[in-house]
Amino acid sequence: PNVKQLNQLKYLDAVARESLRLFSSGVIGRSTIEPIDLRGRNNRTYHIPAQTQVFVMPALGHMCEDYWDNAKEFIPERFLEGSKKKQDIWYPFSVGARNCVGQPMAMIELKCLLSHILHNYSVRPQDGVESILHTLLLTIKPIEVPIFVQRRRQKRYQ
Repeated sequence: PNVKQLNQLKYLDAVARESLRLFSSGVIGRSTIEPIDLRGRNNRTYHIPAQTQVFVMPALGHMCEDYWDNAKEFIPERFLEGSKKKQDIWYPFSVGARNCVGQPMAMIELKCLLSHILHNYSVRPQDGVESILHTLLLTIKPIEVPIFVQRRRQKRYQ
């Protein structure tokens, strides 16, 4: 599909966004310019001095039940039109002025790859798989993904 066709595949976009929510980058690092006081969930105030390296793990916000209903479940519908969007807590590419400039291209590549795989192959978890273990490197990735991939039988049109 071309870019225009990919942009019309709303459910595929939702699947891509939900996948990035569940398997986002490992850490985003920034340096504070001025002192900051942050209030935590327990109403405790945390003081962060200027010139401090701060690291944020998007996965912590992406998996938090305070922001996402059934946070550990794969529910692409949460990104469809009409649903309560959580764009302020969805940040696999970072946010603001330092947002990844490659995000639009990365999303197109991801949707192109997903559409090709799903069009040509049937993908399902292996029998008996209950959950996937993860490891934290520069990105969060599964240690093992036990799935079967089988080529679909299709009629080729001339």
